Amino acid sequence: MENDVFFNITPTILSKMTINHELGPSQFALISDGRLPEAPTVRQLLRYVEPVKSSDFVLDALDRFLNDNELYALPVVDGDDKPIALLDRKRHVEFFSKPYARELFARRKIADLFAYPSYGHSEPIIVEDDCGIEDVAKIIIDAGMQYMVTGFLISSQGKYQGVANGHDLLSIITQRRQAELFYLAHYDNLTGIPNRALLNDRLHQACCDAKRKEKLVSFRQAHASKGPLHLGPSP
Repeated sequence: MENDVFFNITPTILSKMTINHELGPSQFALISDGRLPEAPTVRQLLRYVEPVKSSDFVLDALDRFLNDNELYALPVVDGDDKPIALLDRKRHVEFFSKPYARELFARRKIADLFAYPSYGHSEPIIVEDDCGIEDVAKIIIDAGMQYMVTGFLISSQGKYQGVANGHDLLSIITQRRQAELFYLAHYDNLTGIPNRALLNDRLHQACCDAKRKEKLVSFRQAHASKGPLHLGPSP
């Protein structure tokens, strides 16, 4: 049937079509073969940013911000590559925009800057890379919503790995919630098999596609043991 639009009703095909049509390409990993995986960890949010050392000069960090307009925060590590601070772009640039700030702190180390109350340094949030996104969200809510802007540090066994920001955290939590709701509405919770609602939706899409292309809709049976089932024009 070369002119027919074939519509497979196997769970695997349907689950992949679900992601492509309903949740967008970024959601593909959230439902696979009719199953929801375990909740994601902060590894999925990790973005590596070259850190500065606590022994570096404060103006070195300022130059990093001024030379990279997209750098919203700068991680600071100690001599053992352990994350100890996260410099906020707005705070750092504004502090050195004050009169004589550059002259006064020109030869100061980054570690020395944290001792000045006028700088307004706050302790960073540091989490291990296997920490769940839900747990991180609770930590940020308890610590203060300003961390949604500055972000947080990610480590592995105490060593610096990268940073993540609140926008990406909210995005992946929202995507997870959307995937969960879609899954509950279109899949059997016990077996992971697509339910009638999903079948009807895909059938409607196949019929619309066939009408647009002036073709017929054919079905292929999901269980190969019963043999293929085709619905279309008689030979």
